[in-house]
Amino acid sequence: MFLNCILEWLRGAGAKKLIVKTAPLCYYPDVQHLCHESYLEAGFFPNHTYSNHYIPIDEGTFYQLIERTEKRRLSKGKTAGFPITIQRGPVGDDARNFLEHNYIERGYKLPLSADRLAEFASIFPDSFVTFEATHRGTLVAVLIAVKVTPAVIYHFMSGYLPEYAAFSPSVLLFEALYEFCQQEGFSVLDLGISIDNHGNAKPSLSRFKTNIGGLECPKVIYEVEL
Repeated sequence: MFLNCILEWLRGAGAKKLIVKTAPLCYYPDVQHLCHESYLEAGFFPNHTYSNHYIPIDEGTFYQLIERTEKRRLSKGKTAGFPITIQRGPVGDDARNFLEHNYIERGYKLPLSADRLAEFASIFPDSFVTFEATHRGTLVAVLIAVKVTPAVIYHFMSGYLPEYAAFSPSVLLFEALYEFCQQEGFSVLDLGISIDNHGNAKPSLSRFKTNIGGLECPKVIYEVEL
């Protein structure tokens, strides 16, 4: 078995433990059961299961998916006027600096430093898509998505200026991302798990993802002692 070969190689290399963070169920629902049984047979145990949100992409509109409160915010943002631009490829300096400052203000760390983000986006330019919302020439919200497979795109990180919270410009960006998925033929928009900077569940983030049409599926972490 492939997993057993990997474990034997790791033991020979002196490794003591292997942790595997699997993709959420929404990526490959038809083979999830087979993968689960294979991990158990190889000696792994499910160390932790996260709740992951995703949006199935169909022919309907984003407006039809979202809850009433988000509909109001979406309409309010459109009325106020927030032009949105979409950039494929390397993430621009303005977007990186915006997100870094935004995360620091909220007491978070970026999943990647601004420099590492620039490096990865340069190495894999076809995988990154940046969405930006402006208001009267000021950048007010940024969202970065990563193409994972031809069928799945992942919401990697996003942020907005706190003073624009009443307009919820992030909802405008998620609508733009949803429409991008429709145009590009993606079938799943992965919204990720909802945790804080310490790895604890963050209910407010989970509610937001549900409010914009997100469904829940498990994301399992497997572990084995070597």
